[in-house]
Amino acid sequence: MTINFFQFNPIPIVSTEIPVKQEWLDVANNFNYVRMPADNGHYTSYKYVLNKLPGLQLEIAKVIEYLTRDILRINKKIGFKFLNSWINIHNKNDYSHHHYHSNSVFSGVYYLKAEEGQGDLEFNNNTYSNNIGSLFKYEYDELNLINSSQHVFRSRTGSLIIFPSHLPHRVMPNTSNNKRISLAFNVFPYGEWGDSEGRMSI
Repeated sequence: MTINFFQFNPIPIVSTEIPVKQEWLDVANNFNYVRMPADNGHYTSYKYVLNKLPGLQLEIAKVIEYLTRDILRINKKIGFKFLNSWINIHNKNDYSHHHYHSNSVFSGVYYLKAEEGQGDLEFNNNTYSNNIGSLFKYEYDELNLINSSQHVFRSRTGSLIIFPSHLPHRVMPNTSNNKRISLAFNVFPYGEWGDSEGRMSI
């Protein structure tokens, strides 16, 4: 007997590696940083840092193109642009609480300087915590990408992760004595698409 299994409408997350260039770190070190309102880290007061890093911006754009065209098969008449971007610095015990990114469709993080114990990225999708209904909370013999409501990406220098902006996530505390430097960004669609009363132009 052949049993087929299908994943219907899964959440698209992509990850890859882009080797860090020293010039990117030099640019990052020259920005002005302020303490976050939640007092859990520092970030750049300038919120368009990829404009100052054209080489890195191009590399990230290639991955966004792969996600939107090759995986999601979105029509090319719909473009995607960087809405904003900033650099986060997490020193010891700094972290990021559960949140999502509003007013964007894709978000991402690129680790300019990160090592083990400096704060992993955890996704938490409670909406789909139980794929066969919300009446019962089951116990599992083994967690995997199908039955788990959480997934963790280890912080690692040169790692890039792109995900839907609505997906809740957090950054675990930096338990090391060294600072972690990451670049975050949001992506927004533009163009003209749709039919009849659903037609829109951005």
